[in-house]
Amino acid sequence: MSPHAVACAAWSAALAAALVFGGELKLELAVVATTLFVALVAHGVASIRSPFFGRARLRIARPDAFALTFDDGPDPQTTPVVLDLLRERGAQATFFVVGEKVRRFPELVRRIHEEGHALGNHSDRHSWAHNFRLAGGLRRDLVACQEAVEQAAGVAPRLFRPPVGLRNPATHRVSAELGLELVGWSIRSLDTTRRSAAEVSARVHAALEAGAIVLLHDGGRDSERTRAITTAILEQAERLVPPLRSVALGQDA
Repeated sequence: MSPHAVACAAWSAALAAALVFGGELKLELAVVATTLFVALVAHGVASIRSPFFGRARLRIARPDAFALTFDDGPDPQTTPVVLDLLRERGAQATFFVVGEKVRRFPELVRRIHEEGHALGNHSDRHSWAHNFRLAGGLRRDLVACQEAVEQAAGVAPRLFRPPVGLRNPATHRVSAELGLELVGWSIRSLDTTRRSAAEVSARVHAALEAGAIVLLHDGGRDSERTRAITTAILEQAERLVPPLRSVALGQDA
């Protein structure tokens, strides 16, 4: 039984017990039980690390490598800059792409694949309402992105990262039905904040280790800032003892 199912059963039992046996405190006990359940659900929705709805992949199984991942592209301003840098450094990465952008810039998706990087599904629209979709709507959205990537690059993604890392009860079930592994991260760079490139790379460096999955973004980002952050991370990884290299997810066995 999943943690989600266990929590639902436990909440139902606690609520029933409070109402039946709580006496004068039954309302207060019911509120406490419901508050705890809501807190568990909220953590499951908001935290990619929570196993509440199911487990996401947070690390790779390599003692000599880590994984750079880029979300929200492809972006004609930033993605080519990132790809040029990765080629210069001999590094591989994973790009979680948005279906509507794939249809606009298929040549970038094709280049990502042809240069040996991995492609992941990051939804079709990256809508704020994505996590409110029920199973049917979520499935249609993921399939649309799958089809866009396959048409552009000739391969269908095997990885899925939900927008903003948010999940609901259908997320794991639908992604599994489509043969998609749900991927999170172990290091959130916060590169979408106002932090400087140096501050972002320092944040990553402080936690960088073998097996880490680093969350970065190429969609809608300043290309020079993204290049500076990525360069610093790769250089930091090379200076570790032993040095680490960036690999694409799926190449990490």
